[in-house]
Amino acid sequence: CNADMSQQQVTDEFRERLIEIVQSLSSFNTEDKTLAACLIGNAQCPNLDVMQVTPRQSDEVRSFSALVIHIISALTHTAQANPLNSILHTLASNPVELLGSFLPSMPEDNLFLAQQAFGESGQWYVCPNDHPYLITECGNPVEEYQCTAPGCHARIGGQKHKLLSDNQKAHLTDESQRGYIPGAPNVHNRNAVPERSLTPAATQLLRIMVDAALLWAASSEDEAIQQAVVDMTHAIARTSHIAAFYWSRLKHDVSLLAVAVGKGEDDTLMLTHQAVRCMSELPRKSMQRAQTSLSTRKERAAWEEAFSTHVLQPALQEMETGIQEGWDLVTGDRRLGNDPLMQAVFEARGNSVSIGPEGVLLPSLWRYRVLVNVDHLSRTLRNTNNHPVLSSFLRHEHSLRALQYLPNIVRLQRFLLDRFNRRITRTSASKTTVKQFLRNCGLSPQERDTTQKLMESFNRAWMLVRESVVGLFPHSQDEVFEHISKSSSLHCLLPTETGPGRCASALVSYLVGVQNEFLLEYCRITSRSTTSLPSVSILDATSAQLVAYDTDHHLLPLVMAHCQYTLEVGKGTHVEYSLAALEKQLEQRFIVGRANLEKQELRVVFSDDVRNSSDLTSLRRRVPQEPLSSVVQHQIVSELQSLPDVFKALGNVEIALGLLASSGGLEERPLSEYLDNVLRMAPAECLVSPQLQKSCLLKHILSLWQILQVEKNRRLVSNGQDPFENVDEVFKQELPEELVEDVDEVLKSFHCDVFLRELLEFIEVNLGMQHNVDQGSRAEWSIFDGMAEYLPSVSEKWEVAEGIPLAYVTSVWLYALEKQNRSASHSIY
Repeated sequence: CNADMSQQQVTDEFRERLIEIVQSLSSFNTEDKTLAACLIGNAQCPNLDVMQVTPRQSDEVRSFSALVIHIISALTHTAQANPLNSILHTLASNPVELLGSFLPSMPEDNLFLAQQAFGESGQWYVCPNDHPYLITECGNPVEEYQCTAPGCHARIGGQKHKLLSDNQKAHLTDESQRGYIPGAPNVHNRNAVPERSLTPAATQLLRIMVDAALLWAASSEDEAIQQAVVDMTHAIARTSHIAAFYWSRLKHDVSLLAVAVGKGEDDTLMLTHQAVRCMSELPRKSMQRAQTSLSTRKERAAWEEAFSTHVLQPALQEMETGIQEGWDLVTGDRRLGNDPLMQAVFEARGNSVSIGPEGVLLPSLWRYRVLVNVDHLSRTLRNTNNHPVLSSFLRHEHSLRALQYLPNIVRLQRFLLDRFNRRITRTSASKTTVKQFLRNCGLSPQERDTTQKLMESFNRAWMLVRESVVGLFPHSQDEVFEHISKSSSLHCLLPTETGPGRCASALVSYLVGVQNEFLLEYCRITSRSTTSLPSVSILDATSAQLVAYDTDHHLLPLVMAHCQYTLEVGKGTHVEYSLAALEKQLEQRFIVGRANLEKQELRVVFSDDVRNSSDLTSLRRRVPQEPLSSVVQHQIVSELQSLPDVFKALGNVEIALGLLASSGGLEERPLSEYLDNVLRMAPAECLVSPQLQKSCLLKHILSLWQILQVEKNRRLVSNGQDPFENVDEVFKQELPEELVEDVDEVLKSFHCDVFLRELLEFIEVNLGMQHNVDQGSRAEWSIFDGMAEYLPSVSEKWEVAEGIPLAYVTSVWLYALEKQNRSASHSIY
């Protein structure tokens, strides 16, 4: 029924006769007969056209369709006899029963697992801001430290086994997601990642079977089954596209398996068919106690381990033999057996075929032979426990290979920190692309090339360990990017506390953890003291101090030098490794002498992040503040001739303000001298206004910042622009008529300049969208409540604003500005 157009078509009468024969077979159960009838009628997967056989259909599509049908037919025929297969069978036939389950091969919460693992040798606590930390040994605090979480400097720990009062024991929660987790295929991800006890190859092999089962279910005409499959993906794909989604996932996961086992696509598909055969031949008696529920992570792990032991590992361990046997069956097919080229390509055993010189030039003649690589070595080593250092290295190798890029990543982040810390707004960082940055950054061609190479190192490391890194912290979809390109936002490269920059910060933290955890495990295996490990800051670390290597140029030549590779015509290839010698060489070249890495915080602070209550509170504490005289204020404003002048002066003042908030300074020191001697910034160029350069001391910097903020907003309003672009919309409601009199009463209690400055400071610091918190509930507060929370020292005079909701706060400020402008106009007149 799948004949080509050039061949005679199968009649409907013949199809009906075939179905009758299938229905009479006693060895087929009801589901077998239904499936066979679908195949005979070419009616499989009605919601996915590529699954129906058509004339001139590509070999690739037919190969993947055949794989899906083989998996489904094996599950259909063996589910009742072999309970281990029932999980996958249920996924294909009635996934509603597995909604809310932990599906096989899916990733889980790595942070929770790490906390559990380390918790066995200590106790986890959280700081006042809910950041977790571990106290090892007995788990009781004996010293006080500062929290190392980004932006948090809270005190942690305690003294004499007594925890600080505002710290508490951590209640660990598992954030592992249920259902189908991987999401849409990422074409840039070319690395298989291990899950739990599964190797990278076993993980991908199992995921292919899950893909096929869910693809089959997604093609059902039953709406409840379709909806269940959509729900399993967390609605990443619509119902009308769900079958196509799983088809694309299937193809992508086959490509990842091909990389993991070092095979071409044809051999990889043949390997998967061999695994399905192993699944079909499971002995019934040995499977009586098989796990049939996936409601917990432990149940999933138990099922995976059993399935891997009986299906995946046998197929992978006998991969070469199994693939060869598969191709023997292909060439033994009588429709292909008379083709000498096919026999030569697939090395049909027992056949001696003579191919002329013209045949040797055919690319299809040369088979993809056994590839000696890290995954092949890992599969070989799995059968022995005599080489623990080598085994540990290979277990971590998928992450260790990214360490070679760490020095360049740190170098890139230090460069970006020097260039942008407190000098760029969050909005500008998000809107500026990498291409725009490289084009407009003012670097020489040589410096630009160097920066691009550093970015490439970042990108390569990210692509290697992305899946592991994003599992380390709770994140929104907007905070995680696939890869870095020239169209990517510059924010992705800036190590920050929130937004896409969290990934840049987490990448460095992850790589530091990879090195340190591996070295600790190495010390445990070799019975060495961890105190013997040298320590080095990541700012000073070089490749010589890292477990750093290039897989192709350093590791593979070492592996090749310790293997014997033989080839015998008709019997394929055979590889043997000198494991003891390889382990010793690997230890000497890549592990001995490597250092424990000390994490240093590399964090870009955006210029608008100085509008942070803790920063301004710290400034007021470290450098007591006084207002500028009204005469000086007016002179400064009059000397700022344009809006760009205001922005320039404000940006540079914010840089100084941020540093003073963290390090302090002498209050009587001139601001111009501080810029010149401490920040190495030319005062005349930075401050624009001569009066500002002459009159402002460090004790005036907050007053100056308020003045420049008000002047910036005043000029934006006069230009018809929104001065509160970064303020949450819930605080931008139009002021109703009934509240105008209340606002007028408030303004009678203030000098208008003071009112505008203090209220604007509150708005900029507390109500910006950059805080990433739900501001909706605060909109119902009064302006007095907001000011009392922010700045208790000025709260009394703001009591008159108790009846005005914060939802109208920007409208109140604009109303006061307009009233001041009218008053100034009347005074002039």
